[in-house]
Amino acid sequence: MKIYILLLFLLVSSMSFAQNDEAYVNSLISEFTQSLKNRNIDTFFITERYCLGKTRIFTLENGRMCTSQGTYYEVYVFWQEEGKSFIKKIDNCGLLSSLELANDQIFAFVSSNSKDLKQNTVKKI
Repeated sequence: MKIYILLLFLLVSSMSFAQNDEAYVNSLISEFTQSLKNRNIDTFFITERYCLGKTRIFTLENGRMCTSQGTYYEVYVFWQEEGKSFIKKIDNCGLLSSLELANDQIFAFVSSNSKDLKQNTVKKI
């Protein structure tokens, strides 16, 4: 009986860690998108990916280790500013550097397919 209680405890605690990871990433997304809005940038979109039960371990630039707690979340924010296109990755470890994209093809694709992207599931490659 004790083993069942221990297994139940481990299952519940791992689920709460995953929820904390998701809440943390969602708070970073909210902060970043609000900063875009504060700069009068309204042309942006977000893609979200997650893997349940996956623990990722990263070594950050400052040498600090970062791990996901059973669920790895990664979010990509795309936006346009002053005629240039940018991308930023946000994951369980925080905000990564913004990168300028070479062209705006992604925005052209999203713009021309926005209705389908909102209503349908994106197929895996």
